[in-house]
Amino acid sequence: MLPEKYATFIALMGDKSAENIVKIALCMKLLSTTDLIDQSCASKLERYQLSESRLLVLLLLRKHQVLTPQQVASMSGVTKGTMTQQIRVLLKDGFISKIEVPEDRRKYQISLTDSGRKIVELAFEEHTTWIETLTKSLSDSEVKQ
Repeated sequence: MLPEKYATFIALMGDKSAENIVKIALCMKLLSTTDLIDQSCASKLERYQLSESRLLVLLLLRKHQVLTPQQVASMSGVTKGTMTQQIRVLLKDGFISKIEVPEDRRKYQISLTDSGRKIVELAFEEHTTWIETLTKSLSDSEVKQ
């Protein structure tokens, strides 16, 4: 069933052709499904005090060991300001640590703590298992489509 906001949007498009309404309704269904997937993902990661973006930071640190905030922001496709917020939360939660750069005290690097290593393994395992469960019934042609 389509959420009320999408149903209302479609109802207000009365002057569009039936073919266009069907295509718009399909788009709305996809948006609705995406919202449900995002909500479910957030709920699963919340148990670990993580969001998808914070999980990505931890995964990058697991792979690279030590990174600057700029490097993590660039690899994550977000701004330095957004990454600063993510890092602040991960530091507060004890999942990462700050390493001062002796040559320039304004700069720092980050790395995983023992707690961060444990949480990234648990969260990543659950996250990938959940995604596999969502997609396991899709055929090859459905995946391509």
